[in-house]
Amino acid sequence: MQKRKRTRSSIFGIIFIIVLAAAGGLVIYLTAGFEPEAKYEPVVLPQTEAGTGDFIADAEEEVPMDWTEFRDEKISFKYPDNWFFQEQGDFLIFTSWDPMANPGAGAGGLELIVGKVKTDLSLEQYVSDYINENVNSDPSYSLLGRSQRVLGGQPAILAQSTTALEGGKAIQSIFALRGNELWSVDLVGQILNEEFQEVFDGIVESFSFL
Repeated sequence: MQKRKRTRSSIFGIIFIIVLAAAGGLVIYLTAGFEPEAKYEPVVLPQTEAGTGDFIADAEEEVPMDWTEFRDEKISFKYPDNWFFQEQGDFLIFTSWDPMANPGAGAGGLELIVGKVKTDLSLEQYVSDYINENVNSDPSYSLLGRSQRVLGGQPAILAQSTTALEGGKAIQSIFALRGNELWSVDLVGQILNEEFQEVFDGIVESFSFL
């Protein structure tokens, strides 16, 4: 009798184990491949106030494939491959129109000027002097804004302005100090629109000091 009870208990134990294993397998089957929904948080880039000492790096964006690269012993950057290039002293000039065929015919076009000057001033002092002498002192110019940026991995200052000269122009200038050389990248156009901004951003983001 005692032996029969043991046998019955063993059978119930085995059945319990089988049922438990089957339930576990069902749970695994139902949850296989299930991943909790990812929670995405919006990313807000910090903004800087004009005149502060903080600077932020520009977000990296892919430069369009129909751009070409300018490179010399000191700098490199990309620009639209259908633009025209001239060199005037320490300044590199790129235009969206052919200056040989149509001298001065920049209406509606874009002009890029990249240059350098030697200075003993700090970046902040140089840009402040530049704005006072070339923008604030001329009633035909208006300063739209000034902010801290990065150019070629170096702290930089961006200045945006407009002028009533030559039928009205929009100008974006970014300045960076490399040793005792102050580098500037200026883009000039008739209006500060989306195309203007995309071209300027592409040039700045691809700019490198060598």
